[in-house]
Amino acid sequence: MRRFNALFIFIAVATFSGVGDAQGAQLNVSVYNDAGVAPPMLNKAEFVAATVLARAGIHVTWEKCSAPGTSAYPCDHPDIGRQLSLRITPTT
Repeated sequence: MRRFNALFIFIAVATFSGVGDAQGAQLNVSVYNDAGVAPPMLNKAEFVAATVLARAGIHVTWEKCSAPGTSAYPCDHPDIGRQLSLRITPTT
């Protein structure tokens, strides 16, 4: 569960940063799963986050990004102002 602290921090930042001021706002999130979280667990976390943000009028699109140094459009070409990066790292 600690691995998802970053996801919940992201939700708080997105919610309180004014991203949701306009109804129907679009937010793209590049997800770097460096911790190797199982896809079903990651999908569930994304669903929960998207549900919370939808209540604030924010539609979220999740982009699965590959390891650093590899090409993964749109991860390599972020839409500045509408793109957030979420890196899930293993705990130490």
